[in-house]
Amino acid sequence: DVDRDWIAGTLWPDCEESHGRHSMRQTLYDLRLALGPEAWRLTSDEPRTLRLALDGLSVDVLEFDAAIERGAPASLESAVGLYRGPLLEDCPEEWALEGRRQREQAFLAALETLASDAKARQEYGAAASRLRAALRIDPFREDLQRALMEALAEDGSPASALVAYREYRAVLGREFVGEPAEETAALFRRLRDESRARAKPTAGSLRSAPQPQNVAAPPTLRTLPIPLTALIGRDEEVRQVVSLAAQTRLITLTGTGGVGKTRLAIRAAEELEADYTDGVVFVDLAPLQNPDLLPDVVRAVFGAPEVEGVQDSAEVLCRYLSTRRVLLVLDNCEHLRQACGSLAEMLLGRCAGLRILATSRDVLGVKGETVWRVPSLAVPRTETNRPISVADIRHVSNFLDFAAIRLFSDRARAAESSFEISRKNSIAVVKICSRLDGIPLAIELAAARVKAMPVEKIAERLNDRFRLLLGGRRSSSKATIPRHQTLRASIDWSYDLLSEPEQILMRRLAVFVGGWALEAAEAVCSGDPIQEWEILDLLTGLVEKSLVVYQPDEDRYRLLETIRQYLTDRLEEAAAQAAIAAKHLEHYLSLAEAAEPELKGPRQADWMDRLESDHDNFRAALSGSRRERGDSESCLRLVGSLFRFWQVRGFLAEGREQLALALAGSTEATANRANALNNGGTLAYRQSDYLAARSLYEESLTIRRKLGDRLGIASSLNNLGIIAMEQGDRELARSLYEESLAICRELGNRWGMGLRLNNLGNLETDQGDNDAARVLFEEYLAISRELRDPAGIANSLNNLGSIAYYQRDYNAARSFHEESLAIRRELGDRLSTASSLFGLGRNTYELGDHHSARLLQMEGLQIRRELGDRTGIAESLEALANLAGEAQGPPADSEAGIRAPRLFGAAEALRQAIGVPIPPNEQEDYRHHVDRARETAGEEAFATAWAEGRAMILEQAVSFALG
Repeated sequence: DVDRDWIAGTLWPDCEESHGRHSMRQTLYDLRLALGPEAWRLTSDEPRTLRLALDGLSVDVLEFDAAIERGAPASLESAVGLYRGPLLEDCPEEWALEGRRQREQAFLAALETLASDAKARQEYGAAASRLRAALRIDPFREDLQRALMEALAEDGSPASALVAYREYRAVLGREFVGEPAEETAALFRRLRDESRARAKPTAGSLRSAPQPQNVAAPPTLRTLPIPLTALIGRDEEVRQVVSLAAQTRLITLTGTGGVGKTRLAIRAAEELEADYTDGVVFVDLAPLQNPDLLPDVVRAVFGAPEVEGVQDSAEVLCRYLSTRRVLLVLDNCEHLRQACGSLAEMLLGRCAGLRILATSRDVLGVKGETVWRVPSLAVPRTETNRPISVADIRHVSNFLDFAAIRLFSDRARAAESSFEISRKNSIAVVKICSRLDGIPLAIELAAARVKAMPVEKIAERLNDRFRLLLGGRRSSSKATIPRHQTLRASIDWSYDLLSEPEQILMRRLAVFVGGWALEAAEAVCSGDPIQEWEILDLLTGLVEKSLVVYQPDEDRYRLLETIRQYLTDRLEEAAAQAAIAAKHLEHYLSLAEAAEPELKGPRQADWMDRLESDHDNFRAALSGSRRERGDSESCLRLVGSLFRFWQVRGFLAEGREQLALALAGSTEATANRANALNNGGTLAYRQSDYLAARSLYEESLTIRRKLGDRLGIASSLNNLGIIAMEQGDRELARSLYEESLAICRELGNRWGMGLRLNNLGNLETDQGDNDAARVLFEEYLAISRELRDPAGIANSLNNLGSIAYYQRDYNAARSFHEESLAIRRELGDRLSTASSLFGLGRNTYELGDHHSARLLQMEGLQIRRELGDRTGIAESLEALANLAGEAQGPPADSEAGIRAPRLFGAAEALRQAIGVPIPPNEQEDYRHHVDRARETAGEEAFATAWAEGRAMILEQAVSFALG
């Protein structure tokens, strides 16, 4: 057994004692969640200790230690198979280091022994495999590097041996700015020379060919630029490009401006240099504007002399390179695309030893070209529509797992030597790198600003990033290319190379936020001078030019946010923003209105997903309409159509805000306003804001009565009934429900009838008439199945589960709740999912599985907290209090003894604050659990803990329940 205080003090040594214990409780909860059905193994024989029961388990660490100790080859093989990485890899604490080091060294020793044995048996492939595994653990062991090179060569893969050396040399240069030892370099040279000797053709093996005259063999050329800063975060990309070079003769690195194509090409060329006996030649084409001069410029860089009687520089190049093994790097080809393609095709067709590595924002489009798109640097991602916070990544070191963050950190330290990423500034750094799309040029320019302002201000000013990121680098070299000095100039370069139709389409695409489907681009961006049928071809060209990103898994397109902001400025300059924004609003209003009836039918999950993929466009349409057009009716129509999406997918606060803004735009008593008022009331109700909900419903009802909108009247009456019921006025609720149901029957609205029957069933349930409630819920289920409405089916199943629970038929209740939960998860209906989790958790508790019940209730509580459902939070707190009351222990020492009354106290205070009493049919069970908690804690401790719970603010109460 391990003392709990020792665990808290060891794992959280810098925390106060109480905070350490709280962190331990949260971690134990996470651990039990991860263990699932095996959570019983984490147990306590007494309140202050903790024990992990290993009965009947196979523990890899213990088996590894035993196998190492036996030492026989078969045992070492077993140990190697058991080792899956450093022991407690994510734990930086000192207490874990020694155990980790010992096992790592044992693993290395086992691999060396197995490699040596394999080599002795002349099983060189097996030896190489073991040595590679060892080098992944300790990559700077040069004796292992040499052993690997020798094993690969003996295994018949001298090229792999040479690649292994180059990779090691690259790592040394990057990490230590050093070179391999002379012994290792000598081995590389020997293996390289042996490889070349084997590959050299024998006399007579080649057909005789006339040799070019007056062409002297110069010394090996190397014109690669020498970078002044380290290349960060591109190890995998370099490896892929080097590997690709062995398979194809023309590679074009494409990508948006500033993404790092040139730096990647230079590093890849450095890695490949040893394979090209006649050199690596780098030609920067950015300054060249006349395509006719391209062959002559390349010839001059090679130093190829003129050939008597030959005037064509391309022909001179072909003759010069025909017998040479050369890597040619053509940098910045996009503005000379056709000329570069023609020259590359000609040279590769006649020069067998030539390979070309090109960089271009557009593909060259020639036969044999392999296009490799250079990605942006990796940046941290968070859940959709949730801002980045410190809680997303617990340790600052985790940020540095992302290449974009490492680049910013490195360049910021170069600008200001005292700069460090800290807990305080880490979120700002992540925001900068994310909003700059991981583009290295943009990140470097932003990092240079740390010498003049804190990163928090840099993040704030990124809305005007093209003024902020003007450069920051000085150079006296006349060769410095202006387009690489500012972010705007880099994008200007690409934009200016486009045709006029492409420029027009690019500007118009700026109206989309978060991406778009082809149909949206055709609807919004077509119009003089672009026809709708031209959009696809133009979009395809923009994808090839690395200006638009196509996402095949979603069949959608998007712009990097940096490019979108640039194009927004261009759209404003063209005075076309208002017209395109109007078409954008029109398209997305049509989409939302088409989706609205589908959100009640069998395909509602698909339509919810479709709306969510365009959520940013709906936000932009609403914002643009308010700002540019003041089109209040369109706004009201759009928010009215999106209401159900906001409700189901959990965007309650956002939906309320959008509805409030739309309602503020006009006070005219229209049907659209009444609809928006009604929907706003429902979102307020879902967040337990009953006063606001009632006010909105009543205003909606007034307008609908005035307009004679019978179906609208039924909806408002029904919703007012829900508020009355929540606040305990069940007679009023029944009257309103029945009036609403009568109207739906009169109009033949089956969907509305089902919903009202459901609400009447809830009313009967609250008053304890379970048989009457079941009849109503079963009728609702039949209607929902008839209409193929999955949300209605799930709702009625959940309520039938509650009836079975009240009648103590727990197996039936579990079946109903599980089916309901599965449907709601599939729909992505978060609030209803929480309701099903509550019902299933409550039923699981009665079946005796208290651990699973707690996990279900905690998941539901998390959802309700995120959505602001205060009534649901109170309900979940009470359920967790019931579970806490089951724990036994001495009243004075048991944590559970005070946990239950605290949770009950917090729930009581919350219910009083929102005016929602405990339903009548729940009161007897509630009193039972409260009495049980009082007995467990003792009267005095119970009263104190209850008062402490009542004094908690909402977030404190939820954190306490989850902790």
